[in-house]
Amino acid sequence: MSFWPRMKLTNGEQRQGVQKYFDHEKGVRGVLRKIYPGQLALTQTIRLPTFNFQIARRCRVFGLTASGDINQFKIQIQDSSGEQYLAQPITLASLLGGYVDIPPPPYAAAPVGNAGGFPPLLTSAGTTLGWSYPLGTPRTNAPLIFEPSIVLDSNQVLTITGYSLTDYQNVNYRVDMCFHVWEFPSWKGGPA
Repeated sequence: MSFWPRMKLTNGEQRQGVQKYFDHEKGVRGVLRKIYPGQLALTQTIRLPTFNFQIARRCRVFGLTASGDINQFKIQIQDSSGEQYLAQPITLASLLGGYVDIPPPPYAAAPVGNAGGFPPLLTSAGTTLGWSYPLGTPRTNAPLIFEPSIVLDSNQVLTITGYSLTDYQNVNYRVDMCFHVWEFPSWKGGPA
């Protein structure tokens, strides 16, 4: 199970004047968390769909999520310098994984006066299967995300290429993606 990574500045980013938060006294902007959309659409005429991700600021792509026909695509990720971030095209479903259901801890849903929480679910042999929760107890989904940590300089292009897992006859597959990035508006340029 994975959660969104926390923003940590590298020593090189700090040397270039990047600050995690906005500084009112210095007038320096902080790091921005942004999400940009992308899409791969495989049709009978487009057999090798590509999506080019590019923004004007230096950024770090820290996550990639997707929805749609993720079981029908393999992808390859490459930047404009030719560096490939996957050894070979990999299925999108294997890369991202999906979602994990996170139930609340038993004590969080415990009624007043029941500090021990709800009773565990037991098998006939007496072993615990898990915890029981009343209907309507809030649950959350933690994303299983691809955490590439790709650093892109200003206007550098990241290309996602899609490959079909099936024959190209009568197929129309689509994947919508989100690129989760940290942008550095106060980046002064130069080597990191």
